[in-house]
Amino acid sequence: MATEATTRSESVNDFAAKWFAKRAAQGVVMACDERRNIEQHVLPAIGKMMLCDVRRPHIRAIIDALPLKTYNKGVGSDTERHYKRETITKVRGAVFRMFRAAHEDDLIELTESGG
Repeated sequence: MATEATTRSESVNDFAAKWFAKRAAQGVVMACDERRNIEQHVLPAIGKMMLCDVRRPHIRAIIDALPLKTYNKGVGSDTERHYKRETITKVRGAVFRMFRAAHEDDLIELTESGG
């Protein structure tokens, strides 16, 4: 995702918190869903990393693991389900938007391939 940082460096957790607040303040309709998806699927894996240290393989590993993860649907349910393609697409999109915002804020430089 990033190749090098500018003089400002922060963790993915720190940037995500600011990005979530900004999206909510802007009235972005999907801000709550973006936050939930990133907090649940992305931050546990890369949240403590410095934003500038995240690479494509880190994100790919998160996205590739989603179809294998299970969750229980509903309170008290014992039925395990796998995440649907729609959820995986939403997670991927939210990650892309968050890292694009970091690039636009000059916190990271994207690779020549665009991300």
